[in-house]
Amino acid sequence: MDSETISTIIPAISALAGVFLAQAGAMIHKSFDRNAQRASLRREKLEELADQAFQTMAWGDHLINSLPTVPPRRASVEKDPQPAQLSAQARRVYVLSLLYFPELQCESRRLMKASNNLHLLSADAKDIDVEKMQAAAIEFGAALKALDSLISQAAKKIT
Repeated sequence: MDSETISTIIPAISALAGVFLAQAGAMIHKSFDRNAQRASLRREKLEELADQAFQTMAWGDHLINSLPTVPPRRASVEKDPQPAQLSAQARRVYVLSLLYFPELQCESRRLMKASNNLHLLSADAKDIDVEKMQAAAIEFGAALKALDSLISQAAKKIT
């Protein structure tokens, strides 16, 4: 090869290397941005999951305290003449765990089943089996406590 060809090839190779490095840098930057967006989304969804779990707890407290055969834990809670609604928050907790937090799926499912069981047992407020209701309330509380512990662990991992 003559010197003119070499002098043309060297700048071309330098230009291609520069383009390659620029593209590689952009891809790495985009990867970091994507990871940061994922972490931000997980953080938001974990906050939503924790809020829904808290609302599920409030739902359970209201349900248990509104039943005529179960003594209220708080004097300020009034009896609700309306039939209890199924906890949509418990389902939302489970869906969020399915989509974003596989490590919470087991306890989320347990919470949803416990809330469904509470609802089924309270559906006929005139004929409530107090022992079954107390056992369901205990399971509901245990499921909430276990899920809350896992949510705390997941929050520590995210931050």
